[in-house]
Amino acid sequence: MIQSEQTALFEEEASSPRVSGRFCPKLGPEDLGFSKNIGGALTSRSILLYQAVKLSSIYQKAGLVQSPKHYVIDENRLGIPTLSSRQKTCAYLKQEYGFSEEILISRALFELHRIHEEEASLSLFLLAWARDALLRYGTLEILGTRHNEVLRSAEIYKVITGETENRYRESICEKIVSNWMASWTQSGHLSGKSNKCRAQVKAGPVALAFACLLSTLSGETGENIFSSIWIQILDLNPQQARELAQKAKEIGLLDVYSMGGVTQISFPGLRQIFPGKL
Repeated sequence: MIQSEQTALFEEEASSPRVSGRFCPKLGPEDLGFSKNIGGALTSRSILLYQAVKLSSIYQKAGLVQSPKHYVIDENRLGIPTLSSRQKTCAYLKQEYGFSEEILISRALFELHRIHEEEASLSLFLLAWARDALLRYGTLEILGTRHNEVLRSAEIYKVITGETENRYRESICEKIVSNWMASWTQSGHLSGKSNKCRAQVKAGPVALAFACLLSTLSGETGENIFSSIWIQILDLNPQQARELAQKAKEIGLLDVYSMGGVTQISFPGLRQIFPGKL
């Protein structure tokens, strides 16, 4: 599918989560790790995706046994020079990504990475997106921006002030927008310095499997999973998502079965994490 057709598909399908002018994507329950709370890292910083990837690589080797405090503050594995900065970074990383067996969607992501090693930035971005409402605002504007087209910060400012009903003063909202733009640049959806242009991300099978899992936990079923907002964030159309799901199936990340127009997606390796949910 050429870029213009793919963008048009995203624009059409992405319209459904907006209700009465508000962005209302389907989200799973908070006891699994999803969050609808407004606030978080973007009021002060970006989502610190680079640091999250580095910490994730430590956890992939050691398991989710130690708290982020052990690696970020005590051992300073991220190389942050001052104690106060380590403490702030640790708090933001915990808020955005969990890094705990008690945050079930975080635990599931690390189980997927245990099955198949893959660069973690996109799957971690999905995790942050599930947990940070401010990061979610402006998603439809990202998906509706064509490849190499400039996304204006003024447009995102308008969206965020509308979604938050002007709860933040102007200077804080400007900082949120700057951190929002930086976060979507870290994920690969935007590129450039002063002028941020839309870029294409390239998802691997772990990111696809995690997107399907988050979509399933948020109430989507069957073919609807392949056109969900979680898949669109990976810059995949439904056909591309189906093809990547077959690769994910081959390496044991999920099961996908289609017959007679009915599609079923399951996650045998994750059922112990979500008893009765999958």
